[in-house]
Amino acid sequence: MDKKLIDAINEFINNYKQNPFQFLTESDIKCCLYSYLIKSYKDTFEINTEKYLKKEKDQVNIPVLTTEYHYFYKGENDRSEYSKNRFDIAILNKHEKKALKEINEQCGDWFNSEALWIQPVKYGIEIKLFYDFPFLNVISSEIEKLKGYYYSFSPNNRFKGISLSFCHIENDINSDFKPIDLTELELCVKFNNFVSIIVMPTKTYLKIFD
Repeated sequence: MDKKLIDAINEFINNYKQNPFQFLTESDIKCCLYSYLIKSYKDTFEINTEKYLKKEKDQVNIPVLTTEYHYFYKGENDRSEYSKNRFDIAILNKHEKKALKEINEQCGDWFNSEALWIQPVKYGIEIKLFYDFPFLNVISSEIEKLKGYYYSFSPNNRFKGISLSFCHIENDINSDFKPIDLTELELCVKFNNFVSIIVMPTKTYLKIFD
């Protein structure tokens, strides 16, 4: 588990709690959290672009930290089809990068456009913003997206999914989300594949998903 990931999330949560209304959209949250993460995730790694760029140079460097990152997972109705989705923020696993041939086999016809950049994701982060009360069904659907990636493309169980939800107004949550101190967050993420965090102006809640 990367402590620097949790440190960046905690730093952002503390910032959010100081003035929730400085974040009016999910994009505001994503941009600010990215600015914290980029301090620690400046790494790049080399991928092969042969037959794609059609230039003399067939290697390019891509960052491990990115936003709106495309991924595929098998659809519910037809297991032979893949649905195109995106992580709000993704940290790629540069130690398990995929070769061009493997990407082509996985993505099929989509390969000729954007599929070149599909690489294994180490951490996927989904972000939601609610005005007053968090819609738990929306949060559950975010977790299902993270699980879809895990069960389709993380055979080594090295992927972790984090759902971050923010509320402008303080409310009690009558569910199995439990209040948590931010000092506990690192261990919760380290020993579980999927966690959902709800951030209120004063309190923070967490639920662990199997």
